[in-house]
Amino acid sequence: MEVISKILTSLGFGDYALIVLFLGIFIDITPGIKFNPVKTIFKYLGKSFNSSIETEISELKDDVNTKFTDLQKEQKRQKQALDKIILDGQDKEIGRLRWEIIDFSNGIQNKVKHSKEQYRHILNSFSRYKIIMEDIGITSDEYYHDVIKHGNDIQIHYDNHVNSGEAFF
Repeated sequence: MEVISKILTSLGFGDYALIVLFLGIFIDITPGIKFNPVKTIFKYLGKSFNSSIETEISELKDDVNTKFTDLQKEQKRQKQALDKIILDGQDKEIGRLRWEIIDFSNGIQNKVKHSKEQYRHILNSFSRYKIIMEDIGITSDEYYHDVIKHGNDIQIHYDNHVNSGEAFF
C-alpha cells in the first residue's frame, strides 16, 4: 500500500487518490456507471504487457491463413490433375471397349466362331460401355450409336445360337 502511495504522490496525485483507489476496489459508484480505477489500471497494464504477444498472435494468425490458402490452392491443383488422369483413363477404357465390341461384331460378320465364354465377356464389355457412356452423359454421340448397334447385333447372334448345343458359334 505504501508503494502505491509513493507512486501516486510522485505522479502528482495526493493522498485522496489513494483513498479513491482503495474505495474503487470495493465500490462501484452506481450500478449504471461501471468505473473501477483498479480494473482500469490492471487493464492498461495488461494491454501494455500483452501488446507484444498480441502482435505475435496476429502475425502467427496471418501466417496460418497464408499457409492455409496456399494449401487450398495446392489441393485444387492436385484435384485438377487427378480429374485429368481419371478422364484420360476413362477415355482409354471407352476406346478399348469400343474397339473390342466392334472387332467382335466384325468377326461374327466374317463367320469367325467364338465360344460362349467369349460371348459372355464381350456382352459384359458391352454393358460396361453403356453404363460408362450413360454416366458421363454421352448417349447422342455417333460412335455411341454405332457401338450400340454392334453390341445389339452380338446380343441377337448370341441369343439365336446359345441353346443350339454348338461349342463355337
